[in-house]
Amino acid sequence: MNEIMTNPIGVSLGLLGIILSFYFYFKGTNKSRPLYGLREMTVNRVAHPSIQIYFENERIDNFNILRWTVWNGGKRTILNGEIPNDDKLKPRVVLDSSYKVLELKSYNVIDNQVLEKELRFENNIIYLDFEYLKKNDGVCGEVYFSQVDEEKHDVKLLGNFKNDDEKIQKGDIENTSRFEDLFHLFTVLMVIFIIPFMLSDLFKLTQAKNLFNYFKFGFVSFVSLFLYYSIFKILIPQLVTGWTKKMPKVFIHFLDTGNL
Repeated sequence: MNEIMTNPIGVSLGLLGIILSFYFYFKGTNKSRPLYGLREMTVNRVAHPSIQIYFENERIDNFNILRWTVWNGGKRTILNGEIPNDDKLKPRVVLDSSYKVLELKSYNVIDNQVLEKELRFENNIIYLDFEYLKKNDGVCGEVYFSQVDEEKHDVKLLGNFKNDDEKIQKGDIENTSRFEDLFHLFTVLMVIFIIPFMLSDLFKLTQAKNLFNYFKFGFVSFVSLFLYYSIFKILIPQLVTGWTKKMPKVFIHFLDTGNL
């Protein structure tokens, strides 16, 4: 341990790697990240000619429920002014033409407050609307519908916001534990910190001017550069993306139960 801490090159490079990893982490989270989740289920279907299903005195062949949510997984607040004016660009939930909508409920969850919100619904399209969405704020809704063609299950969430380069992406409903997140981060930081010491020790061997030592140093250096590239360009962005894509528990509960 003392030998490691007295190695100035290894310590400096190791600390630099850790600082860079935190830089990429905060750079990746300091923006808005619109995400969505969907869940569809069939509650009742006619399986016998003597059984009939009614919804508000209207006979239907089947009864289905679609629950959806869109939330901001990033740190930057999404403002209402970022919703495009063109309906073809607006964030929207598009239902298949075979869906006969019976009832639509929608809510805004902002600052831990649940606000019932009536959204515009035209031609089987639900257009999103809100005042603003801070981190983990969102819009969610529940659709009761019957289906003419029961083989079709086509629900799309389309559109984008003006200040976001990426389209609304599918979020992660299966949340990993905090322990798993910390373990992954600790593993990455350990690799970043240890590699410089390996290179520093191998560099000392090259002082003996042995051809094999030069080859070993060159090979390990190449592998180390590849690892660093993979960590900073692939692994850390994936970790950050995975963390920010996690669906807040309030919306997981809503998709499961329909309650907020």
